[in-house]
Amino acid sequence: MRRIFQNSSHKQMLSETLPTLSRRTMLLGGVGSIALLMQACSGLPASEGIHRHSDNLNSREERRAAARAISPQAGGTPESIIEGFLRAGVDSSDNYGIAREYLTTEFAQRWNPLEWTRVYFETARITRGENDIYKVSVTQSGLVDDRGLTSTSFSTDTPNSEPETFEMVQENGEWRIKNCPSGLWLDTSEFYRSFKAYRLYYYDPSYTYAVPDLRWFAHRDEIFKTLAQTLIAGPAKYLKESVFSATQESMKINEVNFNAEKHMIKIDFGGESIDELHLARLRQQIVHLVSNFRDVETVVFCYNGHEISSSDKPEGFHEISLVTQPNTKVVALNEDRLVTQRDFDAGDSQRTLVEKIKDPSAPTIGYDGTTYAYLSEGRKKLYTVRDTNSSKVWETRDLSRPSIDHYGWVWATDHSGTVRAFNPASDSVEEREKGLNISVPWRNGLVFNSLKISRDGTRGAFIASRDDTSMLIISGIIRDESGKPRSFTELVRVNASVSPHCVDWAGEQTLAVVNTTTGEAELTSLNSEETKLDRLEGLRSMSAAGDSGHIIGHVDTGECYLLEERGWKPISGPLSEITYAG
Repeated sequence: MRRIFQNSSHKQMLSETLPTLSRRTMLLGGVGSIALLMQACSGLPASEGIHRHSDNLNSREERRAAARAISPQAGGTPESIIEGFLRAGVDSSDNYGIAREYLTTEFAQRWNPLEWTRVYFETARITRGENDIYKVSVTQSGLVDDRGLTSTSFSTDTPNSEPETFEMVQENGEWRIKNCPSGLWLDTSEFYRSFKAYRLYYYDPSYTYAVPDLRWFAHRDEIFKTLAQTLIAGPAKYLKESVFSATQESMKINEVNFNAEKHMIKIDFGGESIDELHLARLRQQIVHLVSNFRDVETVVFCYNGHEISSSDKPEGFHEISLVTQPNTKVVALNEDRLVTQRDFDAGDSQRTLVEKIKDPSAPTIGYDGTTYAYLSEGRKKLYTVRDTNSSKVWETRDLSRPSIDHYGWVWATDHSGTVRAFNPASDSVEEREKGLNISVPWRNGLVFNSLKISRDGTRGAFIASRDDTSMLIISGIIRDESGKPRSFTELVRVNASVSPHCVDWAGEQTLAVVNTTTGEAELTSLNSEETKLDRLEGLRSMSAAGDSGHIIGHVDTGECYLLEERGWKPISGPLSEITYAG
């Protein structure tokens, strides 16, 4: 398993992937081009009346021993004080109280540890200058801002790898730091020991699916307060126009109190008067936020002091589960026929949709099982299928494997980087037969080899290439009130240790990527973890049924393989390119 903040080999991968562009932000979004990945950063709203959490409010991940720093030793040199200060960033207790001991009394009051966390590898280099000024250099591999948004490269509005200035002075006979940049410096191992990824949840415009927005924060007692404030501040920039939130920026937190004995958390939000449907959705959003923690059995949510019960379900409200059941219905090719069946091994339920297709490939099925698509004649023609009626809708070259979102729109891209979406069920001839050209504001000459729409319909995953290099990108989708797609938002660069050529979603926050040249594949998560799969000779693509437990691989000979753990098991039978919904 590989993680996002890596050593020099990771840094080399980024520079090789973007040889002609300055290295910029990964998870902070941007417009115009890859070189314009800009920071999505704003302060958190203030709150009062927050009760201290019990130490027993633990995340759902395995609880790790709290990192503890060491106070400065008497008689320490300026270099040792700086080194101790950097190491003390692992200890967030008492608002980084130990780290503040390395600072002068006055500067300790002004220093803001939350503004930036610089993640680095190798040893920090400390160089002495004149007048008790020291330069600290680190080989930086990533950044985390005060909203928990991460980056693995740099832009003009974020800290960089240039030496930082530390001013030293003697206070009461001991060397202390008089001034330095705000924020923390953590090496990679210290970062993963003291920080973890948390999921904020927002919702697709139809209020059918929960959409995760991952943030990294240090372990501390009042972490739920931080998460709730960040939720109020809103989603990451790339999701801002793609998702719905029941929170409003004017809301405040009146109270957060965790009762360890009762495994109960009470949260009281304050704000303007809102209707019952809005309140029910707000409560559900808070319950989903609480799902980050394993010690909470009961959630009491109040708004302006009045409890909003889980039994309050006004008209228009429905529960949204964070556990999505896999959709195992498949579409496949049986020689020159497009067929569908209940599951990959349920041949008794097979039904033919289209016959006598010339050189068929890339079969695709919608989530409701009524819309299909496929390519023919060497990926030159895209056909959509509705009620067994097949229609040619796009003729070009180098078409990508189609993707069908939960609204029923069929998506594809071609050699020029054009992205189109078609709606076979629409009454509009334009939407049904000509399709809509979807704006990609950051394309800037990139060619798209693969495009898959997430199950929630709010994000697209691209494999983009230029000059024989490729990268994995996700971007938010802007739709109108009817669900009609209009444009992509800003891009987010996602790590992949293999050079990616094809992608599919394998869950709400996991992507399955394939290198079609080497047969390498991996599952890469938006929380920065990567799992390498066994190499499969001739692997061309993978299809997932909404999670990483149901994945089928397609090889260039037409055979299909089922992923078991990290290895591949052949699927016997006449079907090729067996594909799950999406």
